[in-house]
Amino acid sequence: MTFGAGPEDNRLANAGGSYGYMSVSGGTTTFNGNVQVGASGNGVLDISGSGIVNVPVANFPVVGRFGTGIGVVNVGGNGILNHSNAG
Repeated sequence: MTFGAGPEDNRLANAGGSYGYMSVSGGTTTFNGNVQVGASGNGVLDISGSGIVNVPVANFPVVGRFGTGIGVVNVGGNGILNHSNAG
C-alpha cells in the first residue's frame, strides 16, 4: 500500500483529541511524504510479523509532532521500519 504522491504529510491522529491506529503485520506500506504518528492527537503505528514500512529519501517520520501530539511506534518480531533520509 502506498500513501501520498509527493511531499504532503501523512498523519495518524491529525486533530487534537483524535485517535489513530495503523497495524502493518505483513506486506509493505510506503509513505511518499512525511509520516506523523500522533500529529496533534494520539497515534499508534504497530509494525510486526513480516510487515515493512518505508519512509523514502527526503521524507521523515515524526512521533508526537505538535504540542498536543502523542505518538507510539512499535516494531516487533520481524517487522521493519526503513527510513533512508540521513538528514
